[in-house]
Amino acid sequence: TVNYAYTSIPTYPSGQIGFVVSCRNPRRVLSQPCRAPGSELAAKLRYYSPKAHRAAFELPRFAEDTVLEARKQANMDQFVVAAALRN
Repeated sequence: TVNYAYTSIPTYPSGQIGFVVSCRNPRRVLSQPCRAPGSELAAKLRYYSPKAHRAAFELPRFAEDTVLEARKQANMDQFVVAAALRN
């Protein structure tokens, strides 16, 4: 599973940075946190929350369109490789 996320970082030159996030489990939904921090740890976290985690995967329209095209190409590439392996 592969997905794209981004966040705002005021000290970064453009103000945003993107992440390609991946996992070997094809059923894993990367936009959903695997676990939530306990209440004691959550109280200390200034920049992370499960809600912020999910929001990082909500992309602006132009970015979503770009990622969608890349996903379509990746799916086509997988299809071509699988067909070649069968022959």
